[in-house]
Order: sequence, then structure tokens, then C-alpha cells
Amino acid sequence: MGVFLFLLLYHDKFLHYDNFSHWALVAKVMLAENRFPNFLDTNIMFQSYPPGNAAFIYYSVKAVGIGPE
Repeated sequence: MGVFLFLLLYHDKFLHYDNFSHWALVAKVMLAENRFPNFLDTNIMFQSYPPGNAAFIYYSVKAVGIGPE
């Protein structure tokens, strides 16, 4: 399943504002600091958004073994 998703999404790009402003940033923080963000993280603008997509990205990247870039 992971290989299929990797091949499917390999050349995809972040296109929408929400991708950059929330879940991609949250996933980057999670991968870099190995924790969920909290209220002290001032670079995350939407604190009330649930981190569902970011958590999926985090665990997928951890399962595949790719580090943050």
C-alpha cells in the first residue's frame, strides 16, 4: 500500500493555500520535532484545526522511512 501511494503521489505538488498554511506546515513540525504541535508553536496559524491529515502524513513518512526536508 505504501509503495502504491508513493508512486501515485510522487510528483504531486502543494497547490492550494490551505496546504501551505496548515497541514503541510504541521506535518513538517511533527517530523522535525517528533511530536504533535501545541499552543506554544507560534508558526502554526490555525490552532483549532484538527491535525488529521498531518498525522496521516507523519505516520506514512515514518513508515516509509523518509526524513523531513
